[in-house]
Amino acid sequence: MFQQVLADGSRVYLLLYVDDILIAGKSRSAIDATKAMLNSEFEMKDLGAVRRLLGMDIHHDRSLGRLWFSQSQYIEKVLHRFH
Repeated sequence: MFQQVLADGSRVYLLLYVDDILIAGKSRSAIDATKAMLNSEFEMKDLGAVRRLLGMDIHHDRSLGRLWFSQSQYIEKVLHRFH
């Protein structure tokens, strides 16, 4: 994980796994600035809001300010494998 603190004091977090990057932060403008900076140096594709990462389903309810993760598919796979 890499943390970038911008001039206005906002923080942006980069979570890297092989060739995937998850960019997170409270400020949309800070996230956009970070993406623009990275895009100027590297070839990138913006896949939009994350829904699945490393086998976890990610749910985000902005209206309630909640974020939760689920591994239900993995659990079902393990249950099926071991009966």
